[in-house]
Amino acid sequence: MKTAVLLYSICVLLLLLGCKKTEAINNKIPITTNSEEARALYLKARSLENLQKTDSATLVLDKAIALDSTFAMGYLMKGMISGDFNNRRSQIAMAIKHLPKVSEGEKLWIRARNDFYGTGDDSEEYELFKQLVQLYPEDAYAHHLFGFINYHHGNSNFDKAIEHLKKAIAIQPDFTLAYNELAYAYLEKRAFKKAKEAALKYIELLPDLPDPYDTQAEILMREGSYQQSIEAYRKVLQIDPNYAWSIIGTAANLNYLGKHTKAREFLTKLDSIAAMSDYNFRHRWRAEVVSYIDEGKLDSALVVLENQKQMGIHKTTTHEPLFHAYYGFLRKTRLYFEKGDWKNGLQEYQQWNAYVQANSTRATTKKRLQNLKDYYEAYASFLQKDFNQAKISLQKYLEAIEKENDQYLILKAKILHAQGNLNEAIAAIKNTDLTDSYHQFIYATILEALGKKEDAKIWFSNIQNANLIDDISLALVRRKVH
Repeated sequence: MKTAVLLYSICVLLLLLGCKKTEAINNKIPITTNSEEARALYLKARSLENLQKTDSATLVLDKAIALDSTFAMGYLMKGMISGDFNNRRSQIAMAIKHLPKVSEGEKLWIRARNDFYGTGDDSEEYELFKQLVQLYPEDAYAHHLFGFINYHHGNSNFDKAIEHLKKAIAIQPDFTLAYNELAYAYLEKRAFKKAKEAALKYIELLPDLPDPYDTQAEILMREGSYQQSIEAYRKVLQIDPNYAWSIIGTAANLNYLGKHTKAREFLTKLDSIAAMSDYNFRHRWRAEVVSYIDEGKLDSALVVLENQKQMGIHKTTTHEPLFHAYYGFLRKTRLYFEKGDWKNGLQEYQQWNAYVQANSTRATTKKRLQNLKDYYEAYASFLQKDFNQAKISLQKYLEAIEKENDQYLILKAKILHAQGNLNEAIAAIKNTDLTDSYHQFIYATILEALGKKEDAKIWFSNIQNANLIDDISLALVRRKVH
């Protein structure tokens, strides 16, 4: 009798805890919802996302949220698969609203996504995903997320990315998203054979869709097989003539072949795509700017950036007007300083700062722009060869930001180099992200000045062989290296 009562009690307890308890036992991230039907729909949406059927996944998530209006993970997933970034932010905000009701794992996941896509302050994003994978070491999504973050968003730890993406695949062998990310992580290490193997598995899992073939085409471009890459992109566009990434990738190949005008003509195909995502629209502008920079036509690049800026200011686009205004200002300021035109550079910065103070709602963004005043004044002094004043202004910038960043260290290295303090300049540059082509160029030029020509040659060679899509830092230095 006691045994029967005990078994009955255990069954009731498990029923009350539901699948959340089962997932905890299996060391998986729980999915908190008050509706088992909603939970089943969420898992179906995951499967659809893995098949890249995001429109169908969104409809399924709508049904799940209709069954449970407090379904935090439902809102998060709906936001993350949306190509409309305003919609993404609003869905993440709904997930945050229901944060107190979910498990610790879900909180870490939602908070990390909110850090980057919601608040824009991603200072805690990495640690949150690190905690998530430590808490749930048997969850494929935890490993995928931590793998992704190890080489995205400026983290550039490709070995760790590969380690965790492979773990995600070991747990879930048909995890298409992880295979795609794994291919790109290998690409960052120039491990082309392994990147191709991951891409082939991705194609095997999704043989009728364009994205796996697009990944394969980009691998060919990254290894310098430009014509083969163009042919591979052509196959993608036969599957889907409006596949934006393949249009952008084809243009990048044409740039590397020196066919800049043809590249920009090819990019105009994007203008007829009505349902372009916000991310693709961002790249449409950046691709044109990069094409002009790569051709050595900085003035033409400045004209494109001014058009982008005005489009954002006057809201003549539905694609994130504030973003385009902000980046139009940012990149124009950078290009003026790269040209040595510090007067127009300072003027552009001042207009940029005024615009942000009047239009941004983020206190961190406003403060970041205010802090840049001392940085750009230091840069202007550097260009005028007033190195003592440059150091004074740069020190003020450091005091404002409280911690050295790459921007500070690069300018510090430039000043030290100009003064002949080469060992100090090398020490500064070594603390920056040396996966960035612009940083590599500054490092190589200082090595060359130190007489370490063979070492410098290796870094210059890295730049020559870095075939990246729409990378402004690379475009700014590639012609100089050649």
